[in-house]
Amino acid sequence: MHYLTPKDLAQRYQISERQVTHLARIGYLPGFKIGKLWRFKEEDLQEWEKRGRVQWDRDEINLRVDEIIREIDKNASV
Repeated sequence: MHYLTPKDLAQRYQISERQVTHLARIGYLPGFKIGKLWRFKEEDLQEWEKRGRVQWDRDEINLRVDEIIREIDKNASV
């Protein structure tokens, strides 16, 4: 088995590491946590890609994730 990090997926999908972890946290990306660290099985990602789950508009995802992160940051500072 081959495990990937958020950094690996950020490079693979051309998004930020923070976006990778957020997408995993909301269940969009198949991944799991070991303590505080996210890991992704290559086999799970290949299956996810085969099902067409990776067909997104990268700019749209970036905007949506950035909006969610801003909202989280705003609520954390209140």
